[in-house]
Amino acid sequence: MMRIAIGPKITLNELRGTKRDIYEVLYRMKISVDANFEQIKTDIRAIKGVSIVSAVPKSKEEGATFEHITYRIKFVPYKTALKDFLYNLEVSFRELNKYGLITFSRVSTPAKKES
Repeated sequence: MMRIAIGPKITLNELRGTKRDIYEVLYRMKISVDANFEQIKTDIRAIKGVSIVSAVPKSKEEGATFEHITYRIKFVPYKTALKDFLYNLEVSFRELNKYGLITFSRVSTPAKKES
């Protein structure tokens, strides 16, 4: 059996010794009850720099036509200023209205979690 190695054997987080700062922020979202919740979470995860999207336990409030849910979002801003990253993140959120996202608001200050 022949083994072929492609590229150096390093994990993505060890990319040439660069340091990765991981931040966490909470967003409160108002979503239509007939929305595709999984598609919304998947599209948020697809935003460059976002690594984890999870609902905060017991944060869900149901209404007749919408639900309020708080999402915990972990991200790595890479070489983007934090305020610019958050601006770009929120611009991307606005595009999720086609999946049932009605409104959103940031409910916490981004906090550095790991590096």
